[in-house]
Amino acid sequence: GYSANPKRPADSLGSSAEAQSVLLAHCAGCAALKLAGSCDQVAQQGSEGDFLYAARIIEHWQLDGTLEDWIEKAKKLLAAPVNLAALDLVALELMNGKSLDRDAIQRCVHIAEGKA
Repeated sequence: GYSANPKRPADSLGSSAEAQSVLLAHCAGCAALKLAGSCDQVAQQGSEGDFLYAARIIEHWQLDGTLEDWIEKAKKLLAAPVNLAALDLVALELMNGKSLDRDAIQRCVHIAEGKA
């Protein structure tokens, strides 16, 4: 998943747009598990640090919506067909190699950009 430093101050993000992107990234793990059919308790397990940082971003940047609203936005983003293909690729890579190399990340970016 996305591994931003949760100790990084929310005000160190350069813009509201960057803050929203980072916020969605911190909600993506939980959102992906919900899309896969996990219950809320399982989906939220291990996300406490992401949620704390996400809450700081929402508060500092005065973004509309609650944390749950942003998790739902992340679910919608991840559910887009092109993003589902990227998620499948990431899952396959992680199951086979336990990590993502630079080439795998670049393939995901190409899929997301519609270049695959």
